[in-house]
Amino acid sequence: MKNLGYLIIFLFLSSCLNQENKTENEKQVENVIAENDSTKLNETSIKFFFWYKSNYDKLNALQLVNNADLKNLDSTKYYSVNFKNAATYLNEFKKSGFVSQNFIENEQKYFKECEKNFKENPQNDGPAEGLDYDRIVYSPEFIEDVITKETIKSKAIKIDKESAVVEVELNYQQKLILTYRKENGNWKIENIMPK
Repeated sequence: MKNLGYLIIFLFLSSCLNQENKTENEKQVENVIAENDSTKLNETSIKFFFWYKSNYDKLNALQLVNNADLKNLDSTKYYSVNFKNAATYLNEFKKSGFVSQNFIENEQKYFKECEKNFKENPQNDGPAEGLDYDRIVYSPEFIEDVITKETIKSKAIKIDKESAVVEVELNYQQKLILTYRKENGNWKIENIMPK
């Protein structure tokens, strides 16, 4: 009977130790995954901004606002969103592979909000409200000065299983917060906001 008691105690302690080792191993695996995700997120963020820089002229050649071209300005017409060009613009982001479907849908909603604002507050001169800044880098500076190899830095600041937050510093002063979501095992940008 005494031996049975020792056996039960031994089995109990063994299972506790195995459980402790298992959780320690699980923690090590989670740390390796987090480090890999952190590296992947930082690399993806930097690659995205260099993709944007290399496609900047092509993207900005798309007139997103009707009647905002200074060369062909008609003072009798008001601004409106050019939804055909907006769709082409967003399709380029989608084809890049860097952004999520949510990113695309949120930008589509934003264009609709701008159109609603144009109808409620007709405008036909000056910067087109809501579309008068770069929604990717949030900077009025030339893109060549904003995104450079010498100044761009990326730091993953929060990583969960399916979402992450990354801080990107573009040029010593311009900091952005990128939120990511995993889609089919890949990190995709959901949102970009200034810090």
